[in-house]
Amino acid sequence: FQPRTTQSSCLPAPIGFISPDVGTSQPSVCPRGAVCDVTGLSGASKACPPGHYCLEGTRTSNFTDFGTPERPLPCPFGTYCGPGVTTNRTIANNFTTPQTCFAGYLCEPGSATPQGSGPCPSGHYCPPGQLIPCPSRTYCPGVANTEPKPCIPGLYQQEYGQSSCKKCPLGTICPGFARELPEPCPPGFVCDAVGLPIPSKRCPAGHYCLQNTLTPDPLSALDIGSLLRASPIALAETQFRPLPCLPATYCMEGVENNVTNAGVFTQPQPCKEGSYCEWGTSDNSFVVVGDVSSPMLPCPPGNYCPKGTYIPIPAPRGFFAPGEGNTAATMCLP
Repeated sequence: FQPRTTQSSCLPAPIGFISPDVGTSQPSVCPRGAVCDVTGLSGASKACPPGHYCLEGTRTSNFTDFGTPERPLPCPFGTYCGPGVTTNRTIANNFTTPQTCFAGYLCEPGSATPQGSGPCPSGHYCPPGQLIPCPSRTYCPGVANTEPKPCIPGLYQQEYGQSSCKKCPLGTICPGFARELPEPCPPGFVCDAVGLPIPSKRCPAGHYCLQNTLTPDPLSALDIGSLLRASPIALAETQFRPLPCLPATYCMEGVENNVTNAGVFTQPQPCKEGSYCEWGTSDNSFVVVGDVSSPMLPCPPGNYCPKGTYIPIPAPRGFFAPGEGNTAATMCLP
């Protein structure tokens, strides 16, 4: 090119410019998507390097030359660039613009392939062009996840960016999918295993179970000495195990509290007529091997037992009670 008159020679186009035509008085700026890193070019000699885009006037193909502002710039996060990309704005299927990364893969700035820097990391999922931590209630196992998976029944997750869900601890349940937190084992049941979607056992007969009960054994790890000394810790532990039904009542399986309510069998029942009920009485007339409940005992001779009896009542003067199971005393005959 030559901007002056009466000159004997022409000038080479400087770096960052080209002179494409004969008789050029001024050089043209290096076009977008190209690199003009030498003098005297009639056209762009190099395409913009992969993973980058080049604006007008790009002077070097070295994208790490931070002293030169007219250098290739990295393609945005979530996209990749082949050679010759001209802008940082994406137009689908126009490969002179950045293209969206494959789903399940992570494209950091400067990615040259649709797989970017590799599969989406564990604990995250990657829709096309994005990296998102798995939200609570879900998990993202392994790598290359395109969407989070909900926690299955028996599991929960309250944290973000996790690769697995947690098992519900003893004394709790996790019903349904996508739980954020466990819920207490419901009254009347025992949850004695981890990872339960529903309660595993009913409260044993002769006892009632408040919520969070985590063992079916009323004597499990019971420190009698601590209880006798009224240790707050030991006493607090007792609410996590079956508690004996009160005297004068009996309990079938699955009883929820110690409030007597005749005919509602999830609550204690009044002891039957002709019998008496001590602590922890079940509705069985015999004791099963290993059973920690007490049998409902027949009222002994000489006594009578109306409904809801704890201690048999002796027959008063002028009355008698023959045999077992008397519900009332009989007046002596003439």
